[in-house]
Amino acid sequence: MKIIIAIVFVLSVGAYASEDYYSSGFLALVFVGLIIVYWKRKKKLTSNDLTNSDYDKVIESRENLNNYYTYMDKMQAAEKSNNIADALEYVKKTIPFLDQFVDDTIASYGTFDIGTIPAIDIGCRYWPALGDMNNLSLLKEAVENKKELKNWQSSIEKAFIDVELSGRIKVYLQNNPGQYQNTFGKELNVSGKDTTRIVKNLEKLGLVKREVDGKTYKLYAQNKK
Repeated sequence: MKIIIAIVFVLSVGAYASEDYYSSGFLALVFVGLIIVYWKRKKKLTSNDLTNSDYDKVIESRENLNNYYTYMDKMQAAEKSNNIADALEYVKKTIPFLDQFVDDTIASYGTFDIGTIPAIDIGCRYWPALGDMNNLSLLKEAVENKKELKNWQSSIEKAFIDVELSGRIKVYLQNNPGQYQNTFGKELNVSGKDTTRIVKNLEKLGLVKREVDGKTYKLYAQNKK
């Protein structure tokens, strides 16, 4: 097909150069028609164009993407309704499809210019508060295995640091109930910003209870039910 297109193009140019405009115009129309046919044939993807193995891969790829977007929607809905346990379950289900999501985005748009990935963001937010090193390690592996996800490596590294900070805060509040949120961080050498962020995540998981006291909160550790 490519050879035929090239020949028609050369003939069209030659006819135009010899001022045979009728032939040149006709050949130009033929050239355009061949280009359209070639493009449509190239873009059209059917089972007839593929081996059985390739076709199965295409179907699997589409199913993976459907699963990814389905789990992502359920994950975000669960977090929005403050059902963090369910949200984290959907994060675990989403992780195996991250590489497919990256590949599909690149195939569709030519680049991976994504600012946020809910599975990574939610996992890095709550698994440290739970001290869940196993699932964080799975998330870390998924990020490291895809160079396009390098922007999230710092989030993973921070999450592992947050495991230790969250553990210290939980133990401290268990031993010292009723601490003020705006001051107890100094006892642990934790910044106010990190203290507020971690306490908020612990509260959503039901591991810490906050009681209003003036312009701040008193904090109490809670056993997870």
